[in-house]
Amino acid sequence: MLGVAAGGTAVVIGRKDGDPPAEGPPGSSDGINPGALPKVASLVAEPEREEFGWNEQACAPYLVSLAAIANGIDDSLTSTRGAFTGGWWRTPASVGNARTSELVSVLSWFATRDRPWNAYLRDEALLARLNAGVDRYLALQHPGGAWPEYAPDEESLAATAFAMNYLTRTLVNLRKTDALADLHAPIVRGVRRAARWFLDPDNAAWQDPTIQFSNQVLAGLTGAAKAIRHDPDRELSMQLDKRISDTASRIQSPAGFLYEDGGSDVGYNLSVSLPLIAELHDNLGRTPLLPQVQGMVEWLSLAMVPEPDGSGLIPFDAPSTRTPMAYLDATARDGDPRDLAAHLLRRTPGLAPFFTTQEERHAQRAQWASSSDSVGELEPGATNPRVVDVLDLPQTLPPRAQKQAATAQMPMIIHERFTELRRDAGQHYLFVRRPSYYAQAFLGERPPSNARTGLALLWHPGGGTFIHAGSGGGPAWGVTFDDDRTEATADLPPEYLDVNEPGRPVPTRPSGVADARTLQISWSACDGALQCTTTWHDDQLQRSIVVGAPATEQIPLLLRADDTVTWADESGVWGALRPPSSTAVAVRRGGTTLTISWDRPLAALLQATDRWYFADRTRRTHLLRIRVWGRTDFCIRLHDGPAPTTPGDVQPST
Repeated sequence: MLGVAAGGTAVVIGRKDGDPPAEGPPGSSDGINPGALPKVASLVAEPEREEFGWNEQACAPYLVSLAAIANGIDDSLTSTRGAFTGGWWRTPASVGNARTSELVSVLSWFATRDRPWNAYLRDEALLARLNAGVDRYLALQHPGGAWPEYAPDEESLAATAFAMNYLTRTLVNLRKTDALADLHAPIVRGVRRAARWFLDPDNAAWQDPTIQFSNQVLAGLTGAAKAIRHDPDRELSMQLDKRISDTASRIQSPAGFLYEDGGSDVGYNLSVSLPLIAELHDNLGRTPLLPQVQGMVEWLSLAMVPEPDGSGLIPFDAPSTRTPMAYLDATARDGDPRDLAAHLLRRTPGLAPFFTTQEERHAQRAQWASSSDSVGELEPGATNPRVVDVLDLPQTLPPRAQKQAATAQMPMIIHERFTELRRDAGQHYLFVRRPSYYAQAFLGERPPSNARTGLALLWHPGGGTFIHAGSGGGPAWGVTFDDDRTEATADLPPEYLDVNEPGRPVPTRPSGVADARTLQISWSACDGALQCTTTWHDDQLQRSIVVGAPATEQIPLLLRADDTVTWADESGVWGALRPPSSTAVAVRRGGTTLTISWDRPLAALLQATDRWYFADRTRRTHLLRIRVWGRTDFCIRLHDGPAPTTPGDVQPST
């Protein structure tokens, strides 16, 4: 127990052994800081898990970490007084980065929530430090209304957009108990000034033909809508309606995703942008961006593939411009801000495959409540004010039956054959379904970012994902030259062909790709040092490469511990041991076999990486690396039935 006073309110907090006393700033002669704020006391006992409401379990780690976070607030009598230190949230963790101050919403939440487990309700030390934090946050605002992030004079769209959200949330919290009343009016003024800056049609955010960072603009719209809802302003409301209209026409790629740094980013779209749209709609009481959500459903249904064993989904990660995302667990951690976007399911039921089910979350929370483990403290850098911010917002996760029904309607599940090419200017996003596989590729102009071009994924309806390329530092699928030039970081201008007759490809326009009998795509890269042709047959994928310098073909295999791997030597004899020179490798998974063969004996290696998939770590990336020169023809085949192999186990690392 935390300790319960009369009336049942938990109040036992105190200074743990080792908690520092208030001290003066470094270098003070007497060690006394005349501006010192009282320290927030640490909890003296472990929180009782069963006292937490099921929707609030996610805040428990923040409760036990709150004293450390709050006590990191600078209380010196200097210009940095009120700054959050300790690196708890955002980088760079400099005192001039306004985004580090977003944690004020977390402090305000605990200071104003009457719960049996909350020892910090109306805590004077916490309120004093929150006061300093908000003062500092408002002081960082430029006269024009914007906040800085990376440089003192910067007018940051992201910092300003999210400041409107977190400061308004802080104000709403403070009003619950009429706490820190002297701050209410300054917060309203600061947020209104920010809203005017953001909604101004002359703002740089509205000048480009497309919105480059969707999450930031959506955060601004949501923050402005939230502020107007709680403190109405007719002029700002009219400006907001106009900017929402501007956003609707410029935020979405013709391919279906919402722009992030000039391209696709599944992680940002799912975990940041969609929840912000849901919150925007909730604050407006209407759904102006519903068509954009429906377009995203179509995109995500092509870009995400479900694993047949129910572990989760594998995303089209290679084109991601900002945040690598290797997988999406079937059951997300409690408190995942993505849960808020489930509010959109009423109008867009096709989103259901991308959320935890009600039954899974119920079981997860029941297990948490019954656990005897201590609630672990958060590490600096592991906090996210959004986790606490969404606790009061509506969350409507899908029931299992709804998720299963929606998953069964995903395109690669209900169709055995289609070719879909989605384009945005020079970027080509290719989705190819054939009876024995589903494949993704990203071709054309590569954004100057984390995106990686080339083949990206190979999936089988029974066996799941066998090959998966990543973005950023993730493993690429393609050629790497010995001088470090790579296919995956090059522009790959595609030429589309229809192989009507063997050996007689006919050029076709991108608009005719869907009707090609046998699709063939050619591209060159690395100043002509690489020529590649990929042919998409119903029963196999053929990839022919010609390299003008020593190179390695790399294929990122996604293997399970119970997969079996066998090799064919230069004579075509199969065995469990890798020969010095080989002509093929096979992976057997349940009733499905992947066979990758090449046209002559070559040196090949299969190297395990530290890239694991899903919370249960059931899959691990292994890099198949084959030395190539001149022309090499590869055949990649997925089929049901036994492999031509003597089994050799892939052992999981301990």
